[in-house]
Amino acid sequence: MQKIEVYDDVIPRKHLNFVEETLLTEKTKWTYYKKTSYAGGNGFDLCDENTYDRPFFVHKFLNEKKIVSEHYETLIVPILKILEEKTGKILFDRLLRCKANLHELTPYHKYCYPHMDDYRSDLTMLLYITQADGNTVIFNENIKTYNQFRGLTVNKEIKPKPGRCIFFDSSYYHCGYPPMIKAPRLLINFVFERE
Repeated sequence: MQKIEVYDDVIPRKHLNFVEETLLTEKTKWTYYKKTSYAGGNGFDLCDENTYDRPFFVHKFLNEKKIVSEHYETLIVPILKILEEKTGKILFDRLLRCKANLHELTPYHKYCYPHMDDYRSDLTMLLYITQADGNTVIFNENIKTYNQFRGLTVNKEIKPKPGRCIFFDSSYYHCGYPPMIKAPRLLINFVFERE
């Protein structure tokens, strides 16, 4: 079973507010995605009666180690520095991709398509920015252990909370519920390459 690490209140509230205010302005560019993940993209169709994918928005900060957002230095760099100091993990030099995900309210209590982040990665981190509902679900299975006849089994569900960081192995299937009560659900997804 994989190790899932949860850290609360590591990022100062003042910086979280700055991140939220910066990202949720009309000046910040967001890209519309029809789906959060593409079913079958990994060779398996992981959709079942619990899945219902829907559109969401993405703001990319870093893609394939290239800075693609004017907000990378002011929003992401301070977060990485704080997390390296607090967790002892080497993060800065290993960052492969970083993006903000924004979900609005939905009437469906079903999670988005389960997916893995990147085959080159062994570490994913999620940082919740806003107070919203919509848990993150991390499953026990990865690409090597998934059996389509048994399906996926839930390892842990993590409730969003501003400033909460979760670290887990990128090769494990995971997904999130969009918010039904309080939105927007804004989080930053960090994917780190293998050491």
